Amino acid sequence: MRCSECSREFCSQCLSMEPNCMWDIEFCCPACVVDSLFVLPIDNSPGSPYLLHLALQTIKSSSARLALSTWRNYLRCVQKAITFTIKHGVVCFPVVNTQTLRGAMLFFQHLRQIGTSWSSMRTFRSAWKSCHEALGFLDPWVAFPALARQTAGLQKQVSVPARPRVGLTIVMLKAILAYMDLHERQSRASGNNNTADVLLRDAVALIIGFFAMRRSDELFMNKAHTHGILQTHVVLVPGSHVTLFVPAQKNDKLSQGLFVTLAWISGSGVLIGAWIQRLLSRLQECDLRRPTVPLFLPTMGNLGYRLVSPGVPVSKPQVLRKILPRIFTIFGTKPALLALFGWHSCRRGGATHGYGNGVPMD
Repeated sequence: MRCSECSREFCSQCLSMEPNCMWDIEFCCPACVVDSLFVLPIDNSPGSPYLLHLALQTIKSSSARLALSTWRNYLRCVQKAITFTIKHGVVCFPVVNTQTLRGAMLFFQHLRQIGTSWSSMRTFRSAWKSCHEALGFLDPWVAFPALARQTAGLQKQVSVPARPRVGLTIVMLKAILAYMDLHERQSRASGNNNTADVLLRDAVALIIGFFAMRRSDELFMNKAHTHGILQTHVVLVPGSHVTLFVPAQKNDKLSQGLFVTLAWISGSGVLIGAWIQRLLSRLQECDLRRPTVPLFLPTMGNLGYRLVSPGVPVSKPQVLRKILPRIFTIFGTKPALLALFGWHSCRRGGATHGYGNGVPMD
């Protein structure tokens, strides 16, 4: 990056800033920021070192405005608009007058023609708004009502109703855990370690998803190994509580992550800590008890859990769809009802259970 005032070059990585994040931020180095300040001659003032620190932290805060994945998506959206212009000869970006407005409307209709989902179109809209703001232009959806009308129509054309998710009740969860506990022990005793390992892993995932109200993306490691629970994120205080650290997600505005504290035994009698202890003990037996290793791992037959490296995600198992029909007969005869349950059912059910027991929602 090059400072807009002194023209010196700086490395975004050395400044601990998000890559590809400065395309809509006018970069001014901390030294130039401090030099341009109007400073009063006050005795015992903090001085320039502290002001330099504040200037650097201000830049970092600006760069952390959006997650890295969002920045990259925005860049791809702008690139696709440029590609459309090059291929069809129609200027569609930025939207500054009637001619470019018509080009933009053709571009969004083009997105409809190639089967782009509404959620992706919303990303295009957010990217364009952000870039226009950086260029000093008005939001095109405010400046040109015709574009707003078109995208509203596109939303109705391409949107599909969100698949509902029914919350898992505490009664259902306890029945599932009782089933998994029994069959995990039986499978282990009969030498079927693969089935036992799967049941143990999935039981702990359900417990954390329910009581910590976590999304599946926050439980299972993604491809880049930036989201998901590592063993170092779990701290056990036997007989007292479990502390869980959740890495930053897209809705974490400060990108700091958060800590969740769970009782060792829930008020409903679920042995939260003991279940996690069992999984960690099994990981120890598989020689995978390490801080930087994911808590939830795939299995490799009867040989135990398998280590995954960055670049390889941990697949999310379809636990509820497999196990609910084995416990509750109604799901065997009503597949439409079974389709209402997924990983989000744990989060929704946990939130409902917590609210019913007086847990503050903030």
